[in-house]
Amino acid sequence: MILRQFGGVAFARGLSSLSQAILLVLVARGVGPSQFGVLATFLSLHIVLFSLGSLNATTLISREYATGNHGFVVTALRINAVALSGVFVLVGSLGLFLIDDPRLLIAVSGNAVAVLLENTAEARLAIAFARKTVSAPTLSVSVRAALTISIYLLLFFGSVDLLVAYGVARTGGAIVGNLIAVLCVRTELSVRRAPTWSTLAMLVPLATAKAMGSLRNLDNVVVSATSGALAVGLYSAVSKVLAPFSIVPNALNSIVIPRAARADLRRVRRYCDIAFYVGVAISFATLGLTPVNEWIVQTVFGPEYAGGGFVLSLVMLRLGVVSVGPVLGGMLQAKRLDRYVAINSTIVAVATLLAVAVCSFLWGPAGAAGGFAGVSLLGFARIWLEGRRRLERGQS
Repeated sequence: MILRQFGGVAFARGLSSLSQAILLVLVARGVGPSQFGVLATFLSLHIVLFSLGSLNATTLISREYATGNHGFVVTALRINAVALSGVFVLVGSLGLFLIDDPRLLIAVSGNAVAVLLENTAEARLAIAFARKTVSAPTLSVSVRAALTISIYLLLFFGSVDLLVAYGVARTGGAIVGNLIAVLCVRTELSVRRAPTWSTLAMLVPLATAKAMGSLRNLDNVVVSATSGALAVGLYSAVSKVLAPFSIVPNALNSIVIPRAARADLRRVRRYCDIAFYVGVAISFATLGLTPVNEWIVQTVFGPEYAGGGFVLSLVMLRLGVVSVGPVLGGMLQAKRLDRYVAINSTIVAVATLLAVAVCSFLWGPAGAAGGFAGVSLLGFARIWLEGRRRLERGQS
């Protein structure tokens, strides 16, 4: 049953990641490194700010629904909606104030609307996962992804500007995906709501962990400041290769967190061990692709991105952490080790940005990629070792 559910969710998430990757590759090839670097910087800001606004409510909703605390679920949904709306006003104002190019403004604004709606839908879909049903999430995410890429390709072949097409496609797909989530997943509105302050207290460590993880997406901003627009264009484009692999933790966490919340500590500890060993093996296995990485970069992104092969080799060292790390953290959060996960995420985020800043200044895009990879692997090892120890002692 779990494998079947994972397959359905992974397909939907994979389609979503693939559609986003295709959009970004087409835009990168069409507008060039400098302009794409500006767009990528704003997209990174959206990821960080909306992650802050979401407060990681999906984890709390999934965990508390699985353990029968439905009052916290209803309150968390409301808090999530209000916080995300505030973030949208902020990013919308930033776009209007900082962007002069109307085409770029449409792309950035369209992405902001899409991320708002996607985060809102994800919070509601967490209820479906806790109910052990994946039909609604699979339908919502799949339709959103398929519609997004369809709209973009239609506009692309209709000779619409690439940046405008990106903004319109992202918005259109997200609207329909959110509508499906609202229609298919009903909440227990008759349940007595939990106190707002109590719910916020539970959300703080969960939100901190997610926010710190998202803070690492400011690596593009750091590279832009230390190495310039051309460098961040190359670094950002190559880094997007990792985006499709996020389907694994996104799909697994949706299914694993509610089950881990119900499982005993010994079983969760064993699953954490498996996650760590698999993640390390994946990361170092990517070194075998080093001889062909330059060819991959120029084939996918074009000759303007020549020299990105070595950068890709360093970026790919993060593959295991990207694919499995969030699952390990999610299992620890399911056993209420929220504060520890938040502390580890904060340490890793700060260390990552410092490493990227220093290494980017010294060695450009390759230095940034290497610094990011090194800190990610060390942080992955730390959360596993300490998390395992706490589970062994029964600190849940």
